[in-house]
Amino acid sequence: MARTGTTAAGGEGDRDTGPRSRRVLVLLALAVVCALVLAPPLRLYLQQQQDIGELRSEIAQREADVAALRTEVGLWQEDTYVAAQARDRLNFVMPGETGFVVPDPEPVPGASEAATPGALGDVRPDAPPEGTWYDRLWSSVEAVGTGTADPVLDAPVVGGAGG
Repeated sequence: MARTGTTAAGGEGDRDTGPRSRRVLVLLALAVVCALVLAPPLRLYLQQQQDIGELRSEIAQREADVAALRTEVGLWQEDTYVAAQARDRLNFVMPGETGFVVPDPEPVPGASEAATPGALGDVRPDAPPEGTWYDRLWSSVEAVGTGTADPVLDAPVVGGAGG
């Protein structure tokens, strides 16, 4: 019966909950300290794993590009492919054949802006040059003087004199 009195008075009963609550508090404090210590390296590790995954996918993409380019190089080693490309791209014909040039159809309304006259790359060989020859010559000289690029003048010289 003495125990019941001491428990009711707050003697022995408080001592049982005191150390237990201190242990829980110490464990919680240790968990918070561990979380604070481990959070930055864990975040860095996860970021590095994400970067590694992105780099691996980039490597796979570049390896696929290399394989496609190797296939294309193999095609260029075949004479039939080279002849077909010369026919398509340069309008070459074999000896004895007759070549025909079909003019482009009239522009379709609503077509892309790149197909409109005056767009880059829209040079027609049958179109008369604008201005006189000396005006065009002088404008190219002025373009070189101002530093603007001229694709005709900036082209490398192949097989030039000297050595």
